[in-house]
Amino acid sequence: MEEVSNENRILIIIVSVILFILLLPAIPFDNSIMISINGATSHPIYTILNVLFIIETSFIHYIFVAMFFILLLVVAIAKDKAPVLEEWKIILMVSLIAFAFEEPLINLLKIIIGRPRPFDQWPLVLFLNQLTSASGYSFPSGHSASGFCVIAPLLLKFENRIYKILFSLFGYLTAFARVYVGVHFPTDIIVGSLVGIGLGLLSYIVFSKFLIDKVDDKLPYIVFAVTLSIYIAVTIVNSLIH
Repeated sequence: MEEVSNENRILIIIVSVILFILLLPAIPFDNSIMISINGATSHPIYTILNVLFIIETSFIHYIFVAMFFILLLVVAIAKDKAPVLEEWKIILMVSLIAFAFEEPLINLLKIIIGRPRPFDQWPLVLFLNQLTSASGYSFPSGHSASGFCVIAPLLLKFENRIYKILFSLFGYLTAFARVYVGVHFPTDIIVGSLVGIGLGLLSYIVFSKFLIDKVDDKLPYIVFAVTLSIYIAVTIVNSLIH
C-alpha cells in the first residue's frame, strides 16, 4: 500500500476547500437554496430525474456500500493471491474501517445538534416536494458521509483521472440527491461530505502507517465482522430512538 502521493493530497485538499467555501455562503441561505433545488421536482420535465434520484437515494447508495462488504469477502476467500487482489483487499478494508467510524460519529452528531429535517420545519413544509421518507435528525447527512468515506480511499488508490471523476460524481450525486428529494439542507450534505472525506483519508493514513504490516488471512474477516456489527448496532439504536 503506497503512501498518499502529493498529487492525491492536493486533490483531497482542493475538494475539501471547495466544499468548505460552498458551506460559508450556504449557511445564511440554507432554506432558500434547498427550496430552489427541491422546487425543480415539481416541473414535468424533471419527472425522469425525480425517479432516478429517488432510486439512487433509496436503493443504489445502500447497494454501493453493500458491495464493499461482498467484495471484501470474495477477495478474502479467493485462493488466488495475485497482487491486484491483495491491493483490493487492503483498499476495501480501509473503506470499511472508515465506514465503521462514520456510522456512530454521524449519528452522535445528529443527536447532539438535533436539527429537524426540512419537512419537519414550519413554514418550510409549505414549499417542499418530499419525494422520499427519512427519519431522525438532519445534520449532518449520513448518506453524504458514508458515500465519501468509502470513496475517498478509492480516490487515493486510482491514478486514472477518469476513475477519480466517476467515483467523485457518485459521491456528489448521492449528496445532491438528498437535497433534491427534500430530506436534507445544503449545509447537511456539505458537512457530511467533509466528515466522510476526513474519515476516509484518516483511515487510509492510519492503515498504511500501523496496520499494513499486520495484514493476514484473518484480518479481512475481522474488519468485515466488526464493521457489520457496528452498522447493525447503530441501526437498532436509531430505530429505538426514532
